[in-house]
Amino acid sequence: SVREHIVLFSSLLHASASSPKTRTAQPEWPNALAALNRLGLACHMHKPVWALSGGMKRRLSLALAFLGSPHVVLLDEPTSGCDAYSRELARRFVLERRANSSSAILVSTHHVDDAEILADRVWFLNDCFLIYDGPVRALEASIDIDIDMGSSTSRYSTAVAPAAAAAAASA
Repeated sequence: SVREHIVLFSSLLHASASSPKTRTAQPEWPNALAALNRLGLACHMHKPVWALSGGMKRRLSLALAFLGSPHVVLLDEPTSGCDAYSRELARRFVLERRANSSSAILVSTHHVDDAEILADRVWFLNDCFLIYDGPVRALEASIDIDIDMGSSTSRYSTAVAPAAAAAAASA
């Protein structure tokens, strides 16, 4: 169930090899419950995880990722497969955590709009090459990029900083 996942992951965070009797999920329970409320999952506490929709599973993963106030959180495609409602809840939750914690949050995504909303700084990678590194606020100009995918070439429009656009145009 959702509750069992929270208890398990909280217990793993607080497991102590020297004193197994002190293992408890209690220190994380208020934070976990608050996260589940913010993510719209509190009413699903007793539902088996296999019965959750894809968006609900993503939101549960977000709640689990922030248990224990980690120093670094890596979110891989946190809104992938989510409907608009789940996507919005996930984005708001990540933004709240970013504002109210000292965690460094790294987000890997194919959705430029997620990057624009969630990030202060973005990296655009193409075929393992860094083609843009800069602040989100500088994403004003765009460049067309040919990406060779073996048998075919696709064109993608990728936003880049004005200075990078000017440099590319003069090259």
